[in-house]
Amino acid sequence: MPSVADVEQALRVADALPSGEEQVAASERALSLATAVEGADPARAWGLEVQARINLVAAYDAALPGERELPHIAWLLSALGESTGGREDRVLSERQRFEILWESRFALVRTRRSSRIPLSVVRRIHGDVERRYRAEGVSPHLYAKHRALLARDVDSPEVLERWLRVWRESPRDELSDCEACDIAAEARFVADSGDLEGALARASELVEGRRACDDQPARLLGQAADWAARLGRVDAAEAYHRTGWLMVAGHPGQVSAMADHVMYLMRANRPGRGVRLALELVPLLTGRAADRIDDVDRMRGSAVVARALRAGRGHQLAPAVVAGLPLDTAIANFDAVARELAACFDERNDNRRTSQRLAALTRISPYRHLASVETRASDLLEVALEAPPQPAPASSVPLPGSALGYAAELLAASDAFDAARVVDLVNGWAAHREELLPVDDPLEHFSVAYLDRRALASDRAQLDDAFADALLANAAESARLSGSQPAVQRVEVEIMHRAALAGDETAWRRAEKLVSELAAVGELREAAAGLMTLSRNPDPKRGMAYALRASDLFARGGHERWQVTALQAAGYAGIWAAPDLAADLLRKARAMAVQQALPSLVVAVTATLAKLAWQRGDLDAAVAGYREAVAESAEVGVTDPAGLRSELCDVLLQAGDWEALVDEAHSLLDRLAPDDVLRRALAHRVLGLGLLETGNAAEAAEVLAPAVVALERAGDPLVAVTAWTLGRALLAAGRADLAVEHFETAAGGFRAQRRLADSAAAHEAAGAALAQASLGRPGQAGPTATSTATSTRAAEHLVAAARTARAVGDVHRMVSALRQLAGVQATAGRVNEALATLGSVIPEARSVPVPDDPPPGLSTAPLAEERLRGRLEHQAALVLIDGGRGEEAVPLLSDAVTLLGDHGDAEEAAAARAAWQRLTGRVWTENDRSREDRRRSSSHGKESR
Repeated sequence: MPSVADVEQALRVADALPSGEEQVAASERALSLATAVEGADPARAWGLEVQARINLVAAYDAALPGERELPHIAWLLSALGESTGGREDRVLSERQRFEILWESRFALVRTRRSSRIPLSVVRRIHGDVERRYRAEGVSPHLYAKHRALLARDVDSPEVLERWLRVWRESPRDELSDCEACDIAAEARFVADSGDLEGALARASELVEGRRACDDQPARLLGQAADWAARLGRVDAAEAYHRTGWLMVAGHPGQVSAMADHVMYLMRANRPGRGVRLALELVPLLTGRAADRIDDVDRMRGSAVVARALRAGRGHQLAPAVVAGLPLDTAIANFDAVARELAACFDERNDNRRTSQRLAALTRISPYRHLASVETRASDLLEVALEAPPQPAPASSVPLPGSALGYAAELLAASDAFDAARVVDLVNGWAAHREELLPVDDPLEHFSVAYLDRRALASDRAQLDDAFADALLANAAESARLSGSQPAVQRVEVEIMHRAALAGDETAWRRAEKLVSELAAVGELREAAAGLMTLSRNPDPKRGMAYALRASDLFARGGHERWQVTALQAAGYAGIWAAPDLAADLLRKARAMAVQQALPSLVVAVTATLAKLAWQRGDLDAAVAGYREAVAESAEVGVTDPAGLRSELCDVLLQAGDWEALVDEAHSLLDRLAPDDVLRRALAHRVLGLGLLETGNAAEAAEVLAPAVVALERAGDPLVAVTAWTLGRALLAAGRADLAVEHFETAAGGFRAQRRLADSAAAHEAAGAALAQASLGRPGQAGPTATSTATSTRAAEHLVAAARTARAVGDVHRMVSALRQLAGVQATAGRVNEALATLGSVIPEARSVPVPDDPPPGLSTAPLAEERLRGRLEHQAALVLIDGGRGEEAVPLLSDAVTLLGDHGDAEEAAAARAAWQRLTGRVWTENDRSREDRRRSSSHGKESR
């Protein structure tokens, strides 16, 4: 039979475990021992059983809140009553009396939010708690609040008002819910009365961040966003949503709060984001986490998911399969769960209030005021990601109906430098050529050869290599059938150019020969055009030479307008080949474009001059140049005004002008087509970075999340740097757990691009985020149940970071990763492994080779080894102290105080001295310093001998 000592030991063991089912099992074992103890004083045995049940209820609530704690709370309330009867074997400590009254709140919440407990039982439990509070002579503040919440469901308005009055007029005490939770409850009651203005005023401390707790304002911000939107406070509503969503996303206990955010989005006409966030609710309602959700959360979450997916189906934004089921079946299932639970609550409460409130929750009544312009622009990417492909919009000007018509208009538009019309015609021919072919007349064949060659620049050909190959093959055949040798040679130049770009070096010489043949027979314009094709060359020197030859041929042929384009192309290539010559060429090109009234070419040359300034490092001149080009393009119209703004954003990014970057990124999004997914994603990337750097982490995360999805789907290498920025934004917003997957994406992407230093940084960030996440949410009692697996993943990332950093010679990153790895090992209880890791740092650092050509951003500064040794000794001492090995820590900490006092900064030295004082109980003095110097001298002497 167990003894008192056995029970006390079992209680200590359970209390030391992290929250989770392991702690629950240990607490249940402690209670089993307490109920079976024999040979002990009855009062002592009864007190141990009371404590065991108190601890078990707390373990249940921390691991998996639910109805299993109710029998134990009932027993404890009965014990509380027995303790007042005067029996000597039924005596509770003041602490136990407080804990029983405190834990009674769990019974009030669980019974009210369960559809399976009869109303008579719910009322009896609430009444029992009320009697116990009255008997103990404590304030009715807590139970009056919960009784008002029950009255809202089951009693008349008069009863509700009476309990609200008792709650509001009762003094707060240590048993009350925290002030933040009470403010949130009061705001909801005010909103229920129809006074949304008053509700926001009451909640102002919470929504403005001046007061908070573990649950608030997280649970309230979704509702606050709805209230603000109804009042027309659009900016406030968006801010509440952004901040609040990151507080609750992915938490099983916050399903109702997540549902509030989804409905806010649907009413704000933001279905793309609304559907995406609704899908994040699905695994919480259907997966393993569903066990942590009570009936109210399951009902509200299921109803909102069904409603959002139904709306998404109407917008063609919902996926075909949800939770492994066809969309229609999934919607029906979620809807059935919500309706069944609402019906159970209605039947239990003998009214229809639950169903009515659920209908109000899922009603999509659009707000009168639209979302902000910036939010609507960024939401277009969310929609474009899931919307089906849309047909290309028809040209505002009718397209020709024949090959001859296309060729005539394209030649005229090219000579007029009407870039927009050229694009329309080129894309139009690529889309409709099959309808206009075949042709018979030699002139028509000549036109088709010209059109197919020009169609290589069409959007379709740029995305489809097979189509481009078919265009060239048909162009060659049409040129042959036209009987024009220059047409044949011009197509062959295009064929040679593609072959050269594919790696056939001999193709350059064959193309040059074709150009010379064209010039020899007087086809100077065709020869120059062929050279312009060849100027698109991976070697900027060769590209510049081809463009300069084209300029000479255009001049000889009297085509001065086209000479400007050749000079601009030569200047562009010269940015990398001969910057000084490029500046002269571009200034000449600009002067000629102005003289000949070619405004679109003025814009192009201005932008190229800005790029030249950027490459030379003159960021101010580059920004000014791009701004000038953007302003001019707005006046005259250019083919791709968004492209100029994209480059301006890139310059502002490099310059670190974050405020300007945010403004320009918004302007860029305004000018991009709604379905231009890739370019919108790239604009989101720079916008998100600007928002993050200006302190708007939540908004940055909102903007970057769809960008990562879009870039990942497209296989764009920029997904790595975008995911890195999103991870940083989530980390800054306090969601290390959500940041991990994006740091992992970044690490893999950087490695694939051979950006190993960046990959090491991303691995380190992932490991640090996992280590932080393994400690649990703020206010949680100890690590989470999955902390062991999480710390293992953290260790894997930190090891990868250290190895990768070592490979590229980044000794500082390697040291940082190893120190963090030791911290993870120590937190997991692997003290000896942590000490071994710390002991390996300096030998490893000494063996890292200095790179001959370090990558950008890599620090090659030598390590301050004595300072590092002090830091390592300090960290090792703390590891030993936390592991219960304080005596072993004394010499290490003594070492650390001396080393950091001599080589560290003031903060490090103070921290080491404070740790010394906590460990030894005395202040570090000069005597300690002298003793440590002698010890170190003796130690060094032994080593030398």
